[in-house]
Amino acid sequence: LDYSTSGLLLFSSSGPLTHKILSPNHHIPKKYVVKILGTIPSIPTFIDIIENVGVETTEGVHHGTVHSVEKISEYTEITMSIEEGKHRQIRRMIFNSLKDQVPDPDVKSLVRVEVGDCELGDLGEARMIFN
Repeated sequence: LDYSTSGLLLFSSSGPLTHKILSPNHHIPKKYVVKILGTIPSIPTFIDIIENVGVETTEGVHHGTVHSVEKISEYTEITMSIEEGKHRQIRRMIFNSLKDQVPDPDVKSLVRVEVGDCELGDLGEARMIFN
């Protein structure tokens, strides 16, 4: 996760396990909850771009799975999964898929809630403890 993203972190000293979780070849989904300011004018078009057409980034074309899109107050909350997680990929996918529909499709909040079968659930925020 980058500085602007919060959520589930997994720690492991096992190289093979880490490779399996991070490599897109193993198809381990990472689920995120994304909040953007405003409304998505065409939710079916957005879902089609993310899931079928793909979103162009500097690393190539990326696809995701959209689980839900919900309007909450002044925000739109999107729950989606990807199998890879290159540098700010979700943020760039959201921006590139919405730039023709929304004036400023900036991600205001991004939380990773699942990696494979591991869920964040109600764990809350971690705190550093020093002895």
